[in-house]
Amino acid sequence: MTIFSTGVGATLGLALQFYSNGVRKLPLWRQPWLHVSFIIGGAYAGHCYPAIEQKQRDDVNMIRREKNLPPLVGSGPSLVKDLYSAKHTK
Repeated sequence: MTIFSTGVGATLGLALQFYSNGVRKLPLWRQPWLHVSFIIGGAYAGHCYPAIEQKQRDDVNMIRREKNLPPLVGSGPSLVKDLYSAKHTK
């Protein structure tokens, strides 16, 4: 999952730089060092996203536990894996 999210982050970083140059009506590949920096920044953000999402899910479940509520549905390590296993075990 981390490789996929890193790739998506890098792609979004590149697309953001292309969009920025396009809005300002500049050549799309102007200032190529900014393209590289946006790719690296997007890849880093994409790499960190699963850990941030898991921490947020754990915090929400802790608050729900303090209020005597059940944990969120799909609050395991991977929502996609939980949904897939629930669908194919019936």
